[in-house]
Amino acid sequence: MSLCCSSSILFPIGCFCVFNSPSSLGYIQSSLDKTLLSSSTDQRLERQPFQGLPIVIVLAHDPEVTEKGLMHLRDQGQDLADRLQCPFIDIPSALMTDGTKRFHSDQIGLAMHNMVKSIQHRSSLVN
Repeated sequence: MSLCCSSSILFPIGCFCVFNSPSSLGYIQSSLDKTLLSSSTDQRLERQPFQGLPIVIVLAHDPEVTEKGLMHLRDQGQDLADRLQCPFIDIPSALMTDGTKRFHSDQIGLAMHNMVKSIQHRSSLVN
């Protein structure tokens, strides 16, 4: 089966932003600021690809992060999600006892569910 595109330009339909440290969260914040700001100020584009882009912020488990550090990451991740008006997926408490996994299946399922809901909502606004 072959797939054919009518355009060579691909537009993103969603973005998972995953972090587990202050530096990875800072990278996400600066990247989104640059991308979203450049998209909103570039008037030459007929359709701005990042305008209204569904985003889900996900906190990954890092066993080396202290409880205090984890609380700070949670707060900062939730603050970013609030500013972007997007979902924030926290680490389930069940994962905290397993130092070998970065993600829990419930966390992945919740992130996927939120992304699908956001995409559906965005497409209902466009149509």
